[in-house]
Amino acid sequence: MRRGADIVIARALGADFVLVGRPTQYGVAAYGQAGAARAIEILRNEMELTLQQLGCTDIAQVGPQHLWEG
Repeated sequence: MRRGADIVIARALGADFVLVGRPTQYGVAAYGQAGAARAIEILRNEMELTLQQLGCTDIAQVGPQHLWEG
């Protein structure tokens, strides 16, 4: 998972959890523990924005009905 929207998509596809190792590793490499915390904050903000765009107030509301079949 590299973006907050990826987390929401995974949930819509049925995931119960996701791993976000790479963004936090980049944060640690750049700024140590503060960088990892900032990377998590960015992911959380992106996820919350995506949820708002879907009209959801909680990640638990996301499901297959939010997927587009093209």
